[in-house]
Amino acid sequence: MAFHFSDTVFSWNSAKIMVSNDAGLIRLLFSVAGLVFFLILELSIPYRPSTVSKLKRWINNISLAIFNSLILWLFFAGAILQTALYVQEKQFGTLNLISVPYWTKIVATVVFLDFMLYVWHLLNHEVPLLWRFHRVHHSDLNMDVSTANRFHIGELAMSALIRIGLIFFLGADLFGVMLYEILIVATAQFHHSSLKIPGWF
Repeated sequence: MAFHFSDTVFSWNSAKIMVSNDAGLIRLLFSVAGLVFFLILELSIPYRPSTVSKLKRWINNISLAIFNSLILWLFFAGAILQTALYVQEKQFGTLNLISVPYWTKIVATVVFLDFMLYVWHLLNHEVPLLWRFHRVHHSDLNMDVSTANRFHIGELAMSALIRIGLIFFLGADLFGVMLYEILIVATAQFHHSSLKIPGWF
């Protein structure tokens, strides 16, 4: 029993170390893998035919995504990473005030950040100033997996600042933050994809 317990602790610690060392690369790999995966599905079982050039849209959307990623990496990625590591080391934040299993904190992090993203998205539709940024996402002439990457850098920058504050408030562990990032990208890519799926699904 002790052997299995130590193996579990070792694997969690190893995962946390790996995430802190390669956070940006891990997120990028999952994002690119999702794009390729859903593009293949779209080409195989499309929901509706494109009304404009898919290639031209992809060039526009992916170029915008690359530009945004570079800006976010330069100005915000380090701050998000350091905030998560800082609250983890100093035991700051709401989750560090209570004694619960590590996996519970991870689940709470994902659920809380996802709910706050819902609130943020709602505000982007309701507040005129925020809509000015968010409408870039909605101005795509067709919708497919590349639309999940089509955002104004202003919206992404504000979102990154809010996320830093939420990580600090929550005391979110870096592993939980990265798991949330990977899941939110995958789900966004799925629900923007132009896929023909069965009615029961």
